[in-house]
Amino acid sequence: MELNGPEAAELDAWLAGATLPALRRSVEAAIERRPRRPLTAEEREQLHRQGVSAQNWDDVEVTAGFRADATHNARFEGAARLGDVSIRQATIVDSILGDGVSVLDCGRLERYVLADGAALEGVRRAVTSTGGSPFGQGIRLFEEPLFARSLPLVAELPFDWAAWVTSPQAARRSERPRVERLGAACDAYAALMRAERGFIGPGARVLATPILEDVWIGPCVEIEAATALRGATIWGLPEAPTRLRDGVRVSQAVIGPGCAISNLVSVERSFFFGRAGAEAHAIVKGSAVGPWTRLGECEVNDSFLGPFTTAIHHGLIIAAWWPEGKGNLSYGANVGSNHTGRAPDQEIFPGEGTFFGLGCNLVLPSNFRNAPYLLIASGVRALAQKVEFPFSLMLNPTELNGEVAPGLNELRPGWQLEHNAYGLERHERHWRSVAEPAGPETEPRVFRPEIVGRMLEARRRLEAAAGAPRAVYTESEIAGLGKNFLTEAARAEALAAYDWGARFGAARCLLARLQELAETSSPKTQEVGPELIAWAAALLQREAPEALLEECLKLEREWIERVRASKERDWTRGRRILDDYAERHLPPDHDPLIKSLEADWRRHRDRLAEYGRLLAIPAAARR
Repeated sequence: MELNGPEAAELDAWLAGATLPALRRSVEAAIERRPRRPLTAEEREQLHRQGVSAQNWDDVEVTAGFRADATHNARFEGAARLGDVSIRQATIVDSILGDGVSVLDCGRLERYVLADGAALEGVRRAVTSTGGSPFGQGIRLFEEPLFARSLPLVAELPFDWAAWVTSPQAARRSERPRVERLGAACDAYAALMRAERGFIGPGARVLATPILEDVWIGPCVEIEAATALRGATIWGLPEAPTRLRDGVRVSQAVIGPGCAISNLVSVERSFFFGRAGAEAHAIVKGSAVGPWTRLGECEVNDSFLGPFTTAIHHGLIIAAWWPEGKGNLSYGANVGSNHTGRAPDQEIFPGEGTFFGLGCNLVLPSNFRNAPYLLIASGVRALAQKVEFPFSLMLNPTELNGEVAPGLNELRPGWQLEHNAYGLERHERHWRSVAEPAGPETEPRVFRPEIVGRMLEARRRLEAAAGAPRAVYTESEIAGLGKNFLTEAARAEALAAYDWGARFGAARCLLARLQELAETSSPKTQEVGPELIAWAAALLQREAPEALLEECLKLEREWIERVRASKERDWTRGRRILDDYAERHLPPDHDPLIKSLEADWRRHRDRLAEYGRLLAIPAAARR
């Protein structure tokens, strides 16, 4: 992921276009415009008969839609402004209620604005602190002594800005002015959100939730049977409603559109970006959770998790900066601790698609950012290290080797390209099915130019070792191996894997672009892009459009066979071990993913003539 900080003009536009403060202003202005009046003597008498009292009836004002017969067994203290409301069994203190609002079986509602259509039911205590509240805005995550990265916790902060301001790039002295500008803009946003009264947005529903303290709830939000919400901003969108249910506890947090949090989850000092989810007793503390990430039964502590990350089993991840995401935390994985016995100042940088296997233990600090799609096998205990070989397998040594120091694991660079093609394809298709990419933070493709570049760089380092061949290599001989060793046989396999993977990555990038153009409604004269063509032509060593396309189809066919072979291994092993495996699982030829790959290949083949017209390789690109 390319991380770039915002320019001053972008920050100004972001602040000026902040939708949540504008929403509140429009709601309050609309209510303010409605003519209001004091209660009539008849209304006061009727309310008194219905069990309603007031500290001072003169402080209660109503609009034209107010119906006295809809309020029972209530008390008003301080100023109250009421529209067409239904109130039962509640104490209303210094609050403003719009039209269509219902407050039922609520103990105390103090200093809140309820927009039109909002509903509170079964809330024991909803209060805003005297003097107002920022509703969880303005807190800094990842401060000293742990990260010293300082992420401002404010709603509507773009994910890529959050990733940048916590990145190594932002630590450079040259970036300090931009970091300070972003911090100032976030402080200004928090100031815009700060208010004397809490807010329940249009149509929002809060049911059977005992405690609301200093909360700002936007539209398209439904909260049911949560335990307590304190110091939080929660909002949704019509196309992405937000739901909190069943024992959720939230404290000092921002929860964005489309999030689903349920079943005894605890969220503290954290940011859930849009469409993230948590369930089943997950604990999230001091963390930022990226789009489409799914958590359950795990502990996430002081971590920045990127999109499409999955951690749905009992496991721990702490002090992880993982903006690329797309990884997995398996049962029993312990990704931490951050404490050396001297100070809690250690971190881990997982790479895109890192898979932490069953029961693995990671010692910090560790850095896998330049090893995307690293698979750490079950039971591995990995020492502090930096690994820079993509698509690798890290595993316990398969044989005792007296040439390496104790504690080193074995690394097989490029292993996934040959042996886990099915898994890579399955994950990419799942990410594509979940959401159309809305930006760089939700790019679902595995094979992209930057990933190809990492494969080529890894291959270069492996090739350099050919001048002094050995039976076993370590970091001393090949940079990027970390606390692992590499056998000569595995080095030869890795060279072939990266050579093939780079060529396939280029072919897939080119085919994806051609398919996009072929299926778009824009004119077919739109250019593929000479840079993409030149890059693919150089890697595939083909210049003529026909030869280039034929090579792309050939590599895509080889990928299908790799996917089929990796699935075939599971099929063969399953039938050998489990008596009814064949009756309960589909054979590879009937596997939906493989059938879908075959259909895509045929679609590309049938469009070859159209692709050839779209290529129209410029002379400069051919050179």
